[in-house]
Amino acid sequence: MCNAAVFYEKKTYFPGELISGFVTLQVESVLAIESIVITVDRESGIKVEEIGDSLISDEKATRHLGRFVIYKEKTKKVFPGLHTFPFSFRMLPGEGSTVDYKKTTEERRVEIVNRYVSKCEVRIYGIYKPVAKVYKEIHITEAAEQQVHKNFFKQSISQCFCFRYSSIDVVLEIDSVLSAGHAHDLKVVAHNAEVSKVQASVDMFIESFCGGTPLIKLTTPCTVTPGKDGLKLQVDSSLPSSTARNEFFSVHYTINFCISIFGNGSTQIKKAVAIQSKKNLKKAAPSVIGASAISAPEKYLSLQC
Repeated sequence: MCNAAVFYEKKTYFPGELISGFVTLQVESVLAIESIVITVDRESGIKVEEIGDSLISDEKATRHLGRFVIYKEKTKKVFPGLHTFPFSFRMLPGEGSTVDYKKTTEERRVEIVNRYVSKCEVRIYGIYKPVAKVYKEIHITEAAEQQVHKNFFKQSISQCFCFRYSSIDVVLEIDSVLSAGHAHDLKVVAHNAEVSKVQASVDMFIESFCGGTPLIKLTTPCTVTPGKDGLKLQVDSSLPSSTARNEFFSVHYTINFCISIFGNGSTQIKKAVAIQSKKNLKKAAPSVIGASAISAPEKYLSLQC
């Protein structure tokens, strides 16, 4: 009878941001379209299993976030062809980042998920079941608590008899928010000495809100390579976004640097850092929305539907 598709203007949205898009409907014959409705659900959960041991945690839930009526008309006929129905709604500001991460280590298997899935249903007058049903995920990323800026860290190497100086100051400069899979500028300077090697790793901490599940720490090495204007730092592209806004878990990070100086001196710098996943950072140019069969005002999703 008809084929439906859902398109969103951007690949990633922030909580509280206006989400716009359109539904396309390919109609093969004259139909009396009763309604086109989009519902949004949040699927979240955490599963932790010790290798060779019992399951520690397996919690999951689906919460209905809202229902948005795009089109509702029992008497108007829709003729064969391609029809476009634009829509807009706003996510609540308290929602967390999209996360879909699995990791297996020598000790345990970990799975965490927090997804936002929209479902579009098209109904024809007189038929109980939807004649078309389409699912589309909405990627949400939490805005950083502050704008991305350069962090400066200073560490001193002392009591090292291989230097002419009693203390060597090492200054490190890195972005406050790192993008998974993206190369960031890294500046390391040692006053009165020369840096011979820089190594880095990221500690991901997964804290479960369910009782009985211990704090999980997963360490991932980073890539440090020379660039045109200094060093480049790249974290693993599979890392999920930092988040603390869902029912089951939080994710936060620290980054560790081991800086070696010519003369066998070294120091370590460990600082908190925010990470945004590779998938959540993808952007898209706004889609061209054609003439609409209807006009709908802005709606707001609510937990009370």
